Amino acid sequence: MFTRCSRTAFGAIYLLLFVSFTPANNISQAQEYVPDSAKRREDKSLPKDLEGIGINPNLSTSISLDTQFVDENGEDVTLRKYFDGQKPVVLIMAYYGCPMLCGVMVDAAREAFENLDWEIGRQYRVVTISFDAKESWGAAQRKKDAVMSAWNGQKALSYPQDWAFLTGKEENSRKTANEIGFGYRWNEKTNEFAHAAGIFILSPQGKLSRVLFGINYKARDLKLALLEASEGKIGNLAEKFLLFCYSYDPKANKYALLATRVMKAGGGLTVLIILLAYASLFVRSRKSDRA
Repeated sequence: MFTRCSRTAFGAIYLLLFVSFTPANNISQAQEYVPDSAKRREDKSLPKDLEGIGINPNLSTSISLDTQFVDENGEDVTLRKYFDGQKPVVLIMAYYGCPMLCGVMVDAAREAFENLDWEIGRQYRVVTISFDAKESWGAAQRKKDAVMSAWNGQKALSYPQDWAFLTGKEENSRKTANEIGFGYRWNEKTNEFAHAAGIFILSPQGKLSRVLFGINYKARDLKLALLEASEGKIGNLAEKFLLFCYSYDPKANKYALLATRVMKAGGGLTVLIILLAYASLFVRSRKSDRA
């Protein structure tokens, strides 16, 4: 009888965990959202200067990991080097000579990384790709040195090699940009690239999972996006449970707490407590009968 009660209790635990950690179907529903930037691109009244500019994420699309670039040390690399099948990757499209937006975006990402209680190289990696084919690996090296010098996190950057700064040929950067849905073009009037702002979160296998738009990235949203992209490969039990209670709201560009999921988890926990209490009372009564 005790064995039967134990099996019931453990079955309830399994059911609670199964319900709690199957958010993929619910989360994927948000992936159908088309951002305003993509809608504007389809508008026939869009000025020519803005055509082809914006972020239209191709969620669940895998990028080509054999695309070649040159890293900040002047070494030829492919994107496969940064996707090990274990750690998700934050991909930033930014050219190093950008007079305004790219620098702000990279600095905002750095601040989010600093405020995150995870470490680059341990739980995730970062890759920055320049889409200016005229830039050499020396420009990438100078940009990385500047970012590393500005690092002000509570923890030192233990694995600086896991934040790569790449340059490459036009066709290669354009290929990667198209795969993730990042649009940009050269503006002859201003002599600079026109583009939107956002960071891309990819799975350990190179599949686009989420985009955080703009230049303001909260550490909590970044952590949840990395958890989602990791497909269960990183994060402890409490962090995975946190992901269950939150879902990405594309219109607000952040993760929002879902009351229905909290209620579901609370209901499952209540059932588990009742079953465990019943099992405990049964064990005590059996001991009393034997005495």
